[in-house]
Amino acid sequence: MPRGNGASDLLDRPAHAIAAAIRTGTTTARDVAEMAIARVEARNPALTAIVDFDPAEARREADRVDARRRDGFDGPLLGVPFTVKDTTGWRDAVSPRGRWCSRISYRRAMRCASSG
Repeated sequence: MPRGNGASDLLDRPAHAIAAAIRTGTTTARDVAEMAIARVEARNPALTAIVDFDPAEARREADRVDARRRDGFDGPLLGVPFTVKDTTGWRDAVSPRGRWCSRISYRRAMRCASSG
């Protein structure tokens, strides 16, 4: 994991810089995912910006990226964490479709999302 002013400083860099750090072996997709998970867990309770957060899935996907990189696969932003706006359907994710209810509790957001 990169060191310096703090490993999570990598998350403040542009996406292409994060991808380059993964590509060159300075860090791994799993390390970057752990940094992103820690940031979300620290900040999201006050922000409530992320309604459907699955750290286990993020870790699984990061491990898949690292395995693919070991097999020689590359991509311009491979391993860079991202979020998907809740107005966009994404697998089986809960989506309040960007309405005000995205700023309320998860349980209320689920009711709001299912109300159509």
